[in-house]
Amino acid sequence: MTVQWNLFGGTVIKLGTERHRHLLPGVDNLNNVGCFALTELGYGNNAVEMETTAVYDEKTREFIINTPSTLAQKYWITNVRLCEICLGSRNRRSSMCLFMLTYESV
Repeated sequence: MTVQWNLFGGTVIKLGTERHRHLLPGVDNLNNVGCFALTELGYGNNAVEMETTAVYDEKTREFIINTPSTLAQKYWITNVRLCEICLGSRNRRSSMCLFMLTYESV
C-alpha cells in the first residue's frame, strides 16, 4: 500500500497538474491502481547511474524512451501486474523525469 498511496498517489499530488487530479479518488479507493517504475536491474534505485533516457520527438509529438542495455531494464516494480497507470522514470545524468503511462497511451 506504500507504493499505491505514497509513491504513486503522492507523486500525482505533488507533481501532477490539474489534468491528473481526477485520478486521486481512484488512488484512494484502489480503482486506479498505480506503480512506480524507478528501479533498474544494474543500479537499483540509484537514480544518478540509471541509463534509461527519454527524448521528445517534435515530429511525432511523443517521447521516445530508450533502455540501452540489460542493466537499464526496469525491475522490482510493485503493483505492476495490477496497475492501470505506471509512473516510469528516466535519467539524463543531470535530472530525473517521470512519465505517466496508461493503457490508453501504450
